[in-house]
Amino acid sequence: MRQRFQNESGISLMEVLAAIVISGLVVTAIMSFFVFTKDQSDKQKDTVRGLTDISVAFKSITRDLRSATDVGNVNGDTSVLWIEKGDDEVTYQLESNTLMKNGVEYIYDVVDFSAVMDEEKQDIDLDIVSMSGKSLDTVIIRREGTQHE
Repeated sequence: MRQRFQNESGISLMEVLAAIVISGLVVTAIMSFFVFTKDQSDKQKDTVRGLTDISVAFKSITRDLRSATDVGNVNGDTSVLWIEKGDDEVTYQLESNTLMKNGVEYIYDVVDFSAVMDEEKQDIDLDIVSMSGKSLDTVIIRREGTQHE
């Protein structure tokens, strides 16, 4: 009449559910790792980009200052640097978080730009701070020429 199955090979419903739960936990852990890694990578890229941008600006300003015949701040404003190089004039100015070079957008995400002139020592204290918090500050000593304020 009733026949019992003697072969109970296979997996039970509880084993299937346990496997699904464990798989879900493993996948969640792996995805969390990838999301964390991507966030860290994005933060580092922003930091490096901010530092690279202000480094480029520093090199350009330093190169212009080294070949300058006259240097000064416009109307005493330390956020505007005026450089005369022979027949050419170059102006660096901070306008709404953008460093402008001759009125053209040059470096973005700049919080502070200052060029403080010391007429007595013939040097310029140059400071640039990016939105990422990176800052470069240096003193450039003028070799010759006059300063104009």
